[in-house]
Amino acid sequence: MLVPMILAAALASDTTATKVDALPSKPDVPTTPVEVEAPAAPASVAGIRPLLGARHTDDLPTQAALDTHGDASEGLRWIASYSPSLVEAERAAGLLALYSSADNAAFCTTLLSAPETHAKIRSGGARCLQTQSLDASMQATLVDALSDSDPRVGIAAADVLKAHPEVVKTLDLSTLPKAVQDRLTPQ
Repeated sequence: MLVPMILAAALASDTTATKVDALPSKPDVPTTPVEVEAPAAPASVAGIRPLLGARHTDDLPTQAALDTHGDASEGLRWIASYSPSLVEAERAAGLLALYSSADNAAFCTTLLSAPETHAKIRSGGARCLQTQSLDASMQATLVDALSDSDPRVGIAAADVLKAHPEVVKTLDLSTLPKAVQDRLTPQ
């Protein structure tokens, strides 16, 4: 009984197509900004990129392995800024911790505080600061990152600030996310 009803409904429906003479007008949609082209990559990038594809973070290259590729620090900064791969960019930012310099500290602070940058890359920027000399503004950037909407960024910032107990003492830990509190509280 159900089959004849379905057949009757299918035969009764109009299956002719309606001719479309023109496409409907596009709604007013704001245009997205044009992406800026990346500057030419330093020569060291070609040798460093394959090393960042390690399966495990324990297998990432050492400073000695990176140093065989020219100015590794410059190459890592370029990869962290322009790589289309989040994993590559995050690892490059984190590996900048191997190269303590004012340029790297400033670069990583900028990465960490850039809200339009993906959280994985910002957390790599925080890890980069682990070995850098931190001035008051860099410490303030790390403190701000503790309350980031992405917990990966807050946890990475907390791991850096653990080495600075004088800063941690000034914080009201109760205002921070639980995962960040756990990192900053001595076990």
